[in-house]
Amino acid sequence: MRKYIQINSGIIISSLKMIVILFYLFFMNNHLFTISQYETKYIVKNIFIIGNNKLSEKKILENVSIKVNSRVSIDDIKNKILISIARMKDSGLFIFTEINYEIMENETIDIHISLAENIVFLEMIALPAGGLTRFSSISDKAPDFGFIVGSNDQALYFRFPYLWNTPLNVSSTFGHQAKVFEFNKPDNYDYENISERISIESSLTPWLKIKTPSIFQYNIKGQPGLTNNTYDISSGGAVLVDFSSYKDVYMIGIDFTTHLMRGIKEFPYTLSENFINLYLKPFSWEELIIRGRYRVVDGMAIPDYQLGNISGEYQVRGKVNNYYYGTKTMVFNIENWFRNIYTIPVKISTINFSILIFNDFGSAFVNNKSLNKKRWNISSGAGIEMNMSNPVNITMEMGFGYEYFQRSGGSFYVKIGKKFHKGNFYE
Repeated sequence: MRKYIQINSGIIISSLKMIVILFYLFFMNNHLFTISQYETKYIVKNIFIIGNNKLSEKKILENVSIKVNSRVSIDDIKNKILISIARMKDSGLFIFTEINYEIMENETIDIHISLAENIVFLEMIALPAGGLTRFSSISDKAPDFGFIVGSNDQALYFRFPYLWNTPLNVSSTFGHQAKVFEFNKPDNYDYENISERISIESSLTPWLKIKTPSIFQYNIKGQPGLTNNTYDISSGGAVLVDFSSYKDVYMIGIDFTTHLMRGIKEFPYTLSENFINLYLKPFSWEELIIRGRYRVVDGMAIPDYQLGNISGEYQVRGKVNNYYYGTKTMVFNIENWFRNIYTIPVKISTINFSILIFNDFGSAFVNNKSLNKKRWNISSGAGIEMNMSNPVNITMEMGFGYEYFQRSGGSFYVKIGKKFHKGNFYE
């Protein structure tokens, strides 16, 4: 399994499905919430921003669905204002935001945005062997940066926004990773690598983001005779379609990510990853999230470090120790959140407590014939989250997951940080 695997048509089929979904989401965004053609249309003439001392208008407008010179109705502009406020709230860059419109002469509209900047903007994301601290600069002239210091992972990250005064952002990550592969007792071995990742990204619209990462990786230790003292170069692209903020306006939201990487040297594999999240928010205090993950790696001489892993962030939360690796990985998560059930006001922030109940389903396998009952890991559990709102922006979540399908047992988990799915550490 670890050396020679024939290429199949799975990646081509999944890519075609991704294209269909992307076109559907684009169609939904442009047609689902349109209003009658008989309503009066106005031209957006100006967008005025008040309260930005360090943030540029360019960075603010990345979160705003309203565009200058666009033709809109009153109902349309009201919906776009609600969506823009939701996006600006999710960004964490602002302590408060207010958007109003003013009808002018000649059937034009001016937009007025009032805001207060979050001067100390700290974001963190939990990883299996450590936690990332990410600082996002509110100055366009200074890079964002982050770092991780864990027992198995160490990395340093920089992101340079608006390169050469263009919409392009460039991020660079230098990292070190070490872990142990436990297939069977005689075959266990230590793995270690250092890597450099460079990614160019751009936000084409508030809901569409693209990136083109390239990775150089030197494998210090690896599978004896195969991956130790080798290097790996890979490159590819990714697309993020993000309508998650719609949940705060229409009670339903969705985001979709597709990621395709190709090994250039020394291992010519093809890696395809597809993530989809559906958000249902019938009440302000309840949110149901359905997550799906599908990962495929095809090629000849696939290295072990590219095999799928079904534990970790938004994977199977429990004590997973059976069928841990595979060239194909499939994971589903169902999360039911009871948001802000208890609130404690403090001087500089507000502490909100939320409760989580979840079910995780995951499997790593080689081909569809091997996808059977014995290869599935199913766990259930619950957790509690403590969130400190602006301007602190720090979240702590702790819970317990019990993997009962393979009788692996249960385990506790703790995550400290701010969830940040649009631009995480390894982008």
